[in-house]
Amino acid sequence: MSNASENLNWLLDDLVDRVVGADHAIVLSADGLLIGRSRGLTDEEGEHLSAVASAFQSLARGTSRQFKVEARTGRKTQGLSSAPMRSPGAAPVPRRANWT
Repeated sequence: MSNASENLNWLLDDLVDRVVGADHAIVLSADGLLIGRSRGLTDEEGEHLSAVASAFQSLARGTSRQFKVEARTGRKTQGLSSAPMRSPGAAPVPRRANWT
C-alpha cells in the first residue's frame, strides 16, 4: 500500500470516528476503482462496496440525463416503470404463476 493511500485511509478512519452513525467510508475514482477505505473493511469488502457505489452513481447519472431532456424540451419521456425491461435473450416473466 502506498504512503498516499495510507494517509487517505487515516483520514477516512478519522471521518468515521467523527460522523455519528457512520461505520465505514471509502473513496473511489471516477471509474469506480477503490482508492481508500476506512478500518474494519477488508480489501475485498472495499472493492465490493466501491463497485456498488459506482453502479449507483452510474444509475443516478443516467437518470439525471433523462430528466434534463424532459425539463429542457418540455416533452414527456417514457417513464422508468411504464415498460418492462428485459436483457437480450431473457425469457419473459409470467404475470401469474400457473400451479397445477
